[in-house]
Amino acid sequence: MLEIKQVRTAADYESAMARISALLNSEPYSPDDVELDRLSDLVADYEAEHFPIPRPSANGMIEFLADQGILSRQELSSLAGGGDRLDAVLAGKQAVPSELAQVLHGYTGIPVEEIVMDSLAS
Repeated sequence: MLEIKQVRTAADYESAMARISALLNSEPYSPDDVELDRLSDLVADYEAEHFPIPRPSANGMIEFLADQGILSRQELSSLAGGGDRLDAVLAGKQAVPSELAQVLHGYTGIPVEEIVMDSLAS
């Protein structure tokens, strides 16, 4: 099979994805496994450029944590400084409080300052 050295076009991407599919059950540390790893990196780079995933909004992060049962409404309210304040944050009327931004940072890795600024921009 022709070795894929770069992924620059949609055709390259499709070829790389087909090859990755064929290599998925490779023995660890085998030449096929090394190729799989290299192709995966090339595809990830292509996808980051052509199919970027936007950063979630602060409200989106809060709603996700609640929907997934990671934090309860009561815990979120406590972190926000009360239920009314949480409602105001979710409505985009107030910035995410620092304590809640710290928790969101812990789950997402997004800097606290960016979470607070994003919540003000929405």
